[in-house]
Amino acid sequence: MTRMKNTGSEGPQALFNPMLSGSQQIAYSYARLMGHAAKAALNYQTDMLAFFKHRYEQHNKLIDDLVHCDNFGDASACYADFCQNAMSEYSKEAGKVAQMNTHMADETIKKVREETEELSDRMTARSVA
Repeated sequence: MTRMKNTGSEGPQALFNPMLSGSQQIAYSYARLMGHAAKAALNYQTDMLAFFKHRYEQHNKLIDDLVHCDNFGDASACYADFCQNAMSEYSKEAGKVAQMNTHMADETIKKVREETEELSDRMTARSVA
């Protein structure tokens, strides 16, 4: 059984299990990827909350407008405008969400590729040493 030389940067467990430091790197890479995913999810939620805040403000405005309508024709026109604007805004937001998802997927692929290459380089260097 061959032992690896302890360089001081790994714990004493690296002397007994040379792959442990590699698995630690995998764990660190996984944690970094999870951090990236959490950040992306929070950004997504922030955008969604801003959109829903705007929509709720529009609902309040609709109620105010309906209260101040003098006849059924005005109320009907007011409600039709509200529905048309809502459909338009929801359609735009759906496009924005699709774009955000594509961007998040691209970023995730980029991060996974970088982490994989870095981990592969470290493990190759470790196996050569």
